[in-house]
Amino acid sequence: IQPSDRCNSIQPSDRCNSIQPSDRCNSIQPSDRCKVIQPSDRCKVIQPSDRCKVIQPSDRCKVIQPSDRCKVIQPSDRCKVIQPSDRCKVIQPLDRCKVIQPSDRCKVIQPSDRCKVIQPSDRCNSIQPSDRCNSIQPSDRCNSIQPSDRCKVIQPSDRCKVIQPSDRCKVIQPSDRCKVIQPSDRCKATAIYLVIFFSSDELFVRLFLFP
Repeated sequence: IQPSDRCNSIQPSDRCNSIQPSDRCNSIQPSDRCKVIQPSDRCKVIQPSDRCKVIQPSDRCKVIQPSDRCKVIQPSDRCKVIQPSDRCKVIQPLDRCKVIQPSDRCKVIQPSDRCKVIQPSDRCNSIQPSDRCNSIQPSDRCNSIQPSDRCKVIQPSDRCKVIQPSDRCKVIQPSDRCKVIQPSDRCKATAIYLVIFFSSDELFVRLFLFP
């Protein structure tokens, strides 16, 4: 191997075999990786100048810039089980479903970051599995309702009218909250009293009662 061939153009059949110090490969041993490193070996794009140096463990999972990733991860990949080759570490299923920023790729993602299973009691209606990774608009959940207003099952006795499902996720005004309606506020049947004033004039009474 000529001096001009220093490690960059070494063919697979030549990999570090019988390379003499005079060949100016800086006495690179087979363990120092004079072979072409595949993208799966690291999480950054390997430049030709990197191929013959010892890669330290600290270089493996440093903060990866978007241009250095092994591949660009599309939004459609974010909510599925991520394979080891997609990121610097194996992302557990509990960690998926959030938009991962470049600075998050090589650190442990905490359980609080996950797309936890939404219970029916957390929203006004049962969210289907296909909806869990989508952006839920404010109109689709009860996120503008205060803790005291939590979308509990509203009994007919709690309000004057039966609340329809479409009413449950709107912003509840203070006067509409799910508090117990006081007896004075309830929608009891109001008795209608017909007061008839009788006159001594029989004709007037007949015209009044039977017009």
